[in-house]
Amino acid sequence: MSYPYIIWTMQRSGGTALADLLAEFSDHPTIQHEPFNAERRFGAITQAWSERFDGAELERDLMDALRNRPAIKHCYELVPGAINSALITVARLLDYRCIVLVRECEMDRVLSLQLAKMTGAWGKDDAQTAYEAFVSGERRLGDINISEAERHLRLCRERSDWLRDVTRRDPRSFLELSFAQVFLGGSKGPSTLEAVFEFLEFDPHVKDGWVEKVAQMRAQTGQNSARILPLVPNIDAARRALQAL
Repeated sequence: MSYPYIIWTMQRSGGTALADLLAEFSDHPTIQHEPFNAERRFGAITQAWSERFDGAELERDLMDALRNRPAIKHCYELVPGAINSALITVARLLDYRCIVLVRECEMDRVLSLQLAKMTGAWGKDDAQTAYEAFVSGERRLGDINISEAERHLRLCRERSDWLRDVTRRDPRSFLELSFAQVFLGGSKGPSTLEAVFEFLEFDPHVKDGWVEKVAQMRAQTGQNSARILPLVPNIDAARRALQAL
């Protein structure tokens, strides 16, 4: 049997696409993405921690939640740091492998997140409809909240540094890659995905057809938010502020 896995990622990094792709080949059950967010399947665990700060209870709850070893996509900037630390501990006990999915340019990721909040477009289908209204002039974009974007970038850098330190101490359990390497990597895409399959020890026979599946998902992913970012009135100021951090 293959390893269960947690995709450690951040919003607007392509985690949903990677999780959906791997779910096609994994022999582990899948559950709702980002299940430890307050409003989602295991949100009660996060809420209990926030109320009682009981570390032993937290680890017990996580062991119970993951007893069937489901595959998980986890945005680790969205929950308290204690949840992430305890999840690492429990993942080791349950023999999970961890995939760290990053976006090459953090500034682009943060701007994409801000744009999604402003437009309500969180997926490609939403974007195709919403963006046309802005491109045509039917609707106008407001300013990016620069202070919020700066806070988010600082938090994410702290979380990334923490996870990088965890990875250094247990390198065999972690594999880092980017969305572009899998879905936009041209000739490198297949070899990157092959490395993921080997890391998770997928049965070689279940990988038949994965090239076609990746091609299908390439056509379905990507919002091309860059085409409307120039329509944000303070986009230049936002870029300068983020670059200065």
